[in-house]
Amino acid sequence: MIAASREPGGVAQGFIERNPGLVYVDGAMRGWLKLDMTARRITAQWHFVSTVHDKAHKRLKGPSFRIAQRGRQKDGSILKRSV
Repeated sequence: MIAASREPGGVAQGFIERNPGLVYVDGAMRGWLKLDMTARRITAQWHFVSTVHDKAHKRLKGPSFRIAQRGRQKDGSILKRSV
């Protein structure tokens, strides 16, 4: 899955074209990425703010991604990579 932003000028598309491993770009929104990492998986959750021009902003939940190690868990179930 590859997602580009809503920002004008094609900057996000340029990042994606030059970085084949890039999964998500949003040049229009401002925010941060929260990473939750364990030995077997990484979960990334984007959080955005409605504006950077006012302290009274709304927090917006963006997309999330999960990458899990392939192999077998202790219970015998198979781990797969998912994005």
